[in-house]
Order: sequence, then C-alpha cells, then structure tokens
Amino acid sequence: QYLKKTLKIDYATGCELLREAGVEQGDYDDLSTENEKKLGDIVKEKFGTDFYIMDKYPLAVRPFYTMPDPNNPKLSNSYDIFMKNLDKTPKPDVYAEEMKIGAKLIDWKAKWHAHGKGGGKSVKRGLGMALHRWGGRAGATTCTVKVHPDGAVETFLGSQDLGTGTRTVIAITLAETFGLGINDVKVNLGNNSYPKANPSGGSITVGGVSGPHRRAGLEALWKIYDLVAAKYKVEADSLSAKGGKILSAGKSVCTWKQACGLLGPMPLEVQGQGPKNDGLTSQGVAGIQMADVSVDIETGIVRINELVAVQDCGLIIDELTARSQVYGGLIMGIAYALSEERVMDNRTGRFINADLENYKLPRIGDIGKLMVHMYQPDSEYERGVVGLGEPPVISTGPRFPTPSPMRPASAFPSSR
Repeated sequence: QYLKKTLKIDYATGCELLREAGVEQGDYDDLSTENEKKLGDIVKEKFGTDFYIMDKYPLAVRPFYTMPDPNNPKLSNSYDIFMKNLDKTPKPDVYAEEMKIGAKLIDWKAKWHAHGKGGGKSVKRGLGMALHRWGGRAGATTCTVKVHPDGAVETFLGSQDLGTGTRTVIAITLAETFGLGINDVKVNLGNNSYPKANPSGGSITVGGVSGPHRRAGLEALWKIYDLVAAKYKVEADSLSAKGGKILSAGKSVCTWKQACGLLGPMPLEVQGQGPKNDGLTSQGVAGIQMADVSVDIETGIVRINELVAVQDCGLIIDELTARSQVYGGLIMGIAYALSEERVMDNRTGRFINADLENYKLPRIGDIGKLMVHMYQPDSEYERGVVGLGEPPVISTGPRFPTPSPMRPASAFPSSR
C-alpha cells in the first residue's frame, strides 16, 4: 500500500514508535534487523503504507562519509527509503527460502553488526545482499537424432559449444533417455550443414538443445519399443531402457544393441524441435547473493572475505557444469565491480584503455572464498529446464558498493 504523499518520519520518531509498541530502542542506537521489520509493521498499521522515508539518523551509526546535521552534531543529514517489497517480486517464496539458505551459509546472524561498527579505525567489515531475476527461456532449435543398427547413437545440430558444456548437456539428455552411458552418444555440432539451432547465447542454449533432444529421443525409443514388443511378445507400454538393456516390468528382455538390430540395415532417424509448451522447458529464474567484505577507508582497497550464491534454474541436467556457471558469474561480477574502469579521452571521446593489456582480471587472491548452493526442491524440477547463462552475474557487483561494507544491508525484504 502507498500514500499519495510519501510518509516521512525522523529517526527519533521511529524509535518512539518502537518503544510505544514495547520494543527496546534507544534514540542513538542502531536499528537491528528485527526492529526494522517491526517498525515496518507498525508504520503499515498506523499510517497505512508500506513505503516511507526516515531521516536524521544518528551520525555514529552512519558511514564515515555521511554529512553531519548542521543543527545537531549528533545527527546526520541522511535518510533511508523503506519499502516492504518481497511480495512485489515474481517469486517471493523462492527468494525467501534462498535468503534463508544464504544467511545460514555466510553466518549472517553471527557476522551482522550495527552500522559503523564493522572493524578497526581504517578497515571496516560488513555484509551486503542483492537478488536478481532473469528469463532463461529456451531458444529455437532443431536437431536430428540417429540410432544405428549396431546401437550407436549420434545427433546433429548447428549449435556451438563455447566451453559452457553444451555437448555434455546434449549427451546426458540422450544417454538418460536411451538408458546408455554418456560416452555412448556422439554429439555433432557447429556445421552449417546440420539442422538450424539457436546461437550459443547465454541462457537460451541449455533449454534450446535439451528439449528437442528429449523429444526426438523419446520418439525414437518408442519406435524401438514397438519392434521389441513384436519380437519378444511383450507389451510395449511395459518396456523401459536402463543400463544398456531393454526391460519389461523390471526384467531384462534384450540388450540395447539387440533391440537396435531390429531396425534393419538403415539407421532410425528422428527430428526434434523446440521450444514447445510441453513442460520440458520453461523460463524465469531467481537467485540471491551475499557478500562479506572488508574495506580499507584510507586506501580504498576492497577485500572479499566470502561470497555466497543461492541459485535456482528449474531442472538441472548437469549440476557440475551448472555450478561452474555460477562460480564463473561470481568471478566475472567481481571483475566488473572492483576492477573495471572506462578511461576516456575528453578531447576525442575515445577509449584510452580499450584493451586487455590494461584490464585487470581477478586472480585467486582477489576473489576470497566462494560458496555456491543450487536451489533444487521438487518444485524446481517440475518446472523443466531453464537457462543459467546470465543470472549469476547480475547480483554480484551491486553487493559490494551498495550498500557499503561500513553500512551492512538488512536481510529482510526491505529496499533502501
């Protein structure tokens, strides 16, 4: 709820509202996370709004660079904007659970401290948090899957693998569909003569390639089941493929190679397409990241102590490469937050440092301890495959400069 004219209160008034509600709060003490949440509830009940501004904070609880109040040296000319907004996000329940996991991993309760109390004279330490969202829809892809009479399986598509694990994802999809090992599938990519596929562009790739291969694989498998059912006098609906064998109600009927031998002299060729609205893929991811950083206020050097990422992405096909994608996003985010700088020539408007010679990439000593948790409840698996290319890099940078380590962020759904 919002008022036509935004509510504005001073810090002393906020403290008085808390005390009236039986909450212990001094006029010059910092607000704890719980007291901030409680104040939001009080303001909502008393004034009928989720959005308000509070100013005139005590100078002692604000960052060192805050402007003092000229009329009261104990106060500051600073304000916070509060908006209870987690329910305004597309996935509030997911964010809430991910925030709980992240807070536990980084030990938020133990490390949280009052504003301005984070360390010695020159080095200040504090926490920051950011959350993000992304689409991650599947790109348009066509593939051709061939099952040969000797049991060999291969696929052809005009996609690419830039080191992000596209080949692995495709091989896993077909291997699990046919009950084979990943090395039993040959993936042919990157040739204009192959069926048209989406560009290898971030989050559209994994859903773009996995959906069509699953559809083509199932269609091919069902045709093989029909041949096996006719040959061995079993019901096709009772068949399954596992461990290089075709099973009927859990009992071995024949090997995979024997089943493929029923195809005759020519391979079985099936085309898969996507995306389709059949539940194999979807879109919309969330994620949160938390940072524990130290800042030398005399030199400006920022040291990352710990970074935590909690990320969802629907059904995860290969957790190793998915987790690696998040680690890469964290490191990239560190680079653009702490190392990236655009230097311009004011006379010509040209870049002066537009080269890798002057671009500092983070090294092992620059990234601190990284922790990645893939959020995988049953509700995520039921959504199907969602892309993971861009999401992990979105929150990383904002956690460092906003809020500053001298003024830690609150871990509850409030935006300042």
